[in-house]
Amino acid sequence: MHKKDVIDLINANDHLSPEYGSQLTNHLPMAIYALHQIGASKQQITDFAKDHIKARRLRPLPAKNSIVFTEANYKNSLGQHDHYAAHTQYFTQQVKDNGLDATLKTHLAPLMSGVCGAAFHGLLRTSYGIMSKNEPEAIQGLAYWADTYKEITPQPAQLATNGASLKTLFDKARKLHQEGHWDHIKAGAPNIYSKIKRVADQSVFQDLITQSPLSSAICLDDFRDAALYLYESQPNFTSLHCLTAVHSLRHIYNKAAAPERLNAEMGSALIAAYLSIGAPKVHWADSAAPIDLDALKGDWEKLRNSSNDHAIKLAYSALEEYRDTGKDAYLHIIKNMVQPRP
Repeated sequence: MHKKDVIDLINANDHLSPEYGSQLTNHLPMAIYALHQIGASKQQITDFAKDHIKARRLRPLPAKNSIVFTEANYKNSLGQHDHYAAHTQYFTQQVKDNGLDATLKTHLAPLMSGVCGAAFHGLLRTSYGIMSKNEPEAIQGLAYWADTYKEITPQPAQLATNGASLKTLFDKARKLHQEGHWDHIKAGAPNIYSKIKRVADQSVFQDLITQSPLSSAICLDDFRDAALYLYESQPNFTSLHCLTAVHSLRHIYNKAAAPERLNAEMGSALIAAYLSIGAPKVHWADSAAPIDLDALKGDWEKLRNSSNDHAIKLAYSALEEYRDTGKDAYLHIIKNMVQPRP
């Protein structure tokens, strides 16, 4: 399937609501593009789209009167989760007036403070639009990010010249968790963000982020390692979203006016997500056995025929990160999805 046809299919469904059910994110545009990138055929992609719309009961965004946002007032409605259409209109106008690159440059860093909302999916959809060079999808991603924006610290996170490494901050978080600071909030939460919020609402988390700022020398590879080793140590729904979020971060990293702001906020977000799943012991080493990409041919075909949107997106992220880093652990993630570890 030609890339243009893939983009056309994605944009033909952009009238659908960005969410379904109980505020669950519509993964259709991301999954379509991920399928294309892992080599799915036209028939496999179109069948997936048709089946996914039906299975998730995706519906058009309800028409309603919408307020009009401008540069002066759009921030006032960030995270209200009721103005997706207005945010879409706002970002469409911004891109028309200034171009996509300029719009990203001025908006990414401020939006990053709310990256945890909807389990990182505002970041993901925006990044998929950038990856695919699909301007309308990037606009939809920015709108969804603005509408689901959720801060986890009262002030933007900061970096420091003599700040901590990400590993050090993970270790501090684990020690605090072992001391029982979050024992009283172990009850189930309905979604990833709700779990993160329960962690971040505690003063001990705010103190950790304020008193132990990350080093200004932190870089994208530090986030990659943290997300990869966390997923290897405890592969679950939250660590999956951390890994795909870091993959998405790579594609917006150089689009922001203040990349250091992205680093600081992603650091806080990963620590909160880590604590939300019990702060498991993370093995900070690349110990994966060598594996040949060609050995996954059968696994790829199973994924191309899969109806599991999360598995498809994770496989795409893992493949892209493997290609960029050469780390075999990413290929093991793909293989273990198809043939789970004993």
